[in-house]
Amino acid sequence: MTNTVSDHEQDPTSPAAHRALRISGAALVVSLRTTPADRLGQLLLLRAVFSVCFVAVGGASFAAFQVPVEIGRLVVGMMILAVIGALPIAVAGLGTGQIAAVYVFKDVAPPEMLITISLVLSGGLIALRAALGILFAREYTREALQETRAAGDRRKS
Repeated sequence: MTNTVSDHEQDPTSPAAHRALRISGAALVVSLRTTPADRLGQLLLLRAVFSVCFVAVGGASFAAFQVPVEIGRLVVGMMILAVIGALPIAVAGLGTGQIAAVYVFKDVAPPEMLITISLVLSGGLIALRAALGILFAREYTREALQETRAAGDRRKS
């Protein structure tokens, strides 16, 4: 008869138990547990809006080069590109994003055009992020100064 209790439940010093504790205590897991459900819903909605915008910008990139892409293919392909571009193996996903674009959309346009579209998309997104950073720099600076001043006031007290 086999025992139904896992190794880490039997031995709290086992490597499996340490991994389970590290994962359950990770900031992401703790944040998911402690964040109210309505806030998580808002974050999920914002992520969905971001995804729709990313697909729309990708569609605009293809349209700018007069390359027709089916909507379903565009959505799935752009989400794949988003995941690959987010991998921390290249600066801003440059290089990996272009190779992924050529692979994902290989029967839509020639590789040279797909690389060009992907580079234009990446450059546009970098410019958009920079513009948003400049737009919100004053707000971030105000928050940082407020926090620094509050910390200084606590030390003086």
